[in-house]
Amino acid sequence: MAKKTKSVAEEYVSFTAEAVKTVSFVDYFTKSPLFTTVQVKNGSSESVNDLTLTLWDENGLTIKTVKQIPELPYESTVEAEFENVISPAYFTDLAEPKEETVKLTLSENSKVIDEKSFTLTALPFDYWQGYSGNTEQLACFVRPRIADCAKIKTDALNQLKKWGINYESEGYESVDKNTVRQVLAAIFASVRRYSIEYSETDFTNPVRVGDGVKILSTKKSDALEMALFVSACIESFRLNPLIIIGEKEVTCGAWLYGSCFTDTVSDDMQIISKYVEEGINNLSCIDVRDLFSDRS
Repeated sequence: MAKKTKSVAEEYVSFTAEAVKTVSFVDYFTKSPLFTTVQVKNGSSESVNDLTLTLWDENGLTIKTVKQIPELPYESTVEAEFENVISPAYFTDLAEPKEETVKLTLSENSKVIDEKSFTLTALPFDYWQGYSGNTEQLACFVRPRIADCAKIKTDALNQLKKWGINYESEGYESVDKNTVRQVLAAIFASVRRYSIEYSETDFTNPVRVGDGVKILSTKKSDALEMALFVSACIESFRLNPLIIIGEKEVTCGAWLYGSCFTDTVSDDMQIISKYVEEGINNLSCIDVRDLFSDRS
């Protein structure tokens, strides 16, 4: 019996890929890539034609996507991009984090020559990836248009009137740094009146952060959710909020004039230290833990 020989593609063509660890509706909304890299390599001395890369999974997390590679030159590597492949419909009924497996298949003339599986964690709508994930995505959970922000804004405006401050501005228009500080103090006082109970959370791992809509009704929150909620209240005044997050602690504040950092996320704490120094005073921060009922 004659021995069946492998094609050039079967023997010399393969691919490597790196997938993200977690995926959520936020990734769909922000059009974040599912793979950081996908590379197809031809190690032979001949070109290979008509290759196909297929992305799929069994539970509908991704939209089945086919990428054609008409020609892969000899001794070369090409990049393949899979954009907008996350299915928003998948997250409709997702209530808890769930492990999913997505697959990439490399084929030549419908014959599979290489296949790899990637296990990742799918997160519900109101979850953030955690400290080791994409910090920038926290901004998606600062929601100044929720009803509870309007409640705090109304209370804060009334508080300002009691202090003899007639605040009628939008944002930084016609206000000085002291007025912005007073707005922050009024927000602080308004939130404190609700006597919100503090709860511990570990935000080094994926964590629920979208419960800001329930904080005033349940009167329970953790520090991260509180920081996001207060930041949303600050933004409802059209001021620029700031969240400072560490491995175990988080706080928030606002710019005292109409500016912000050039990047959404920065890990340079020295810059923040300079902005809050006496004589500069461009930022004002609130100790989030002081907003809870167990602190005096």
